[in-house]
Amino acid sequence: MTGRLALAALLALAAMALGAGLFPGCSTAPPVEEGDGGDEGSEEADPEEAEGPPAGSGPAPTPRTTPTPAPEPARDPETLVLAVGCPRGAAAGFPEAEGADAAARALAGWIRGRGFRDRRSRELTETEATRAKVLAAISGDLAPGRRTDDLVVFAFSGSAARVGRGDVALLTHDADPKRAAETGIPLADLARALGAIPRADLLVILDVALGGVPGERWAGDSPPPSERGALLEALRALAARPHTAVLVACEPGEGAGGGERGLGLFPERLLEAAEKTPDPEDDGWHELADVFRAVADSVQSRSFLEGRSQTPLLFLGKASEGFVVPRSYAGR
Repeated sequence: MTGRLALAALLALAAMALGAGLFPGCSTAPPVEEGDGGDEGSEEADPEEAEGPPAGSGPAPTPRTTPTPAPEPARDPETLVLAVGCPRGAAAGFPEAEGADAAARALAGWIRGRGFRDRRSRELTETEATRAKVLAAISGDLAPGRRTDDLVVFAFSGSAARVGRGDVALLTHDADPKRAAETGIPLADLARALGAIPRADLLVILDVALGGVPGERWAGDSPPPSERGALLEALRALAARPHTAVLVACEPGEGAGGGERGLGLFPERLLEAAEKTPDPEDDGWHELADVFRAVADSVQSRSFLEGRSQTPLLFLGKASEGFVVPRSYAGR
């Protein structure tokens, strides 16, 4: 009996020691807080906190993406010129535009001069300067692959003729002044052809007369004063394309020509201004507006001394502010 009492007392002491944590490595279960059990009153698990997709769902859909087009190959900006010079034509009655072929070559040489852009030029003179070849060169040489930073120059030196009310045609070698609308290049046709050149800056140089004396870059009858406003609108239409500048040798009713170096007064003074106009940044480029002011003053002064009137014109299209042209090094 005494032994049983002693054993019972020993077991009681052991239980008390376990409850008090006297034996390392042994612990009692934590108390169950309200709501942690599986009773009906317990809270439902937050679906956003549950790990893995909901039961029965498939794999997450792959987002749809639009392929990114490959970037255009990098290259430096280019300057391209098509210079057309047509001093005389094959048709009877086509007056000679003295120095037109030399003027075209000089303008092409301006673009080929020194600078920081890749410059390429093509010349069509004399018998090569046909309507078909000029339009093919615009679409085939000037238009393809142009970019925003490129400069494209179209220059024509020769004669023009009236084609109906408010338009004139550039007389190519195969043109007939009496059928200039079909055999030459009317300004409306030229505007459509040049308008197909994408993105690039476009400079158009027309060393022709818009009336005046036959032989001074003009053929046929001079348009009456009542049509001069319509001719100015036809010239403005050439600059309807954004990033376009149009330089013209004279106003409607005036003749073009003259000069001292056999090129014609307007191209001579244009090349001179492109060389001598100040270049404050010394980067080989001029503001076209600065060059034009010098050209206009020089041509007007010289033509007055020659006993006639010649007033160059400049038309600028949209977004053409700050239009720049290469510096000429022709005299160096």
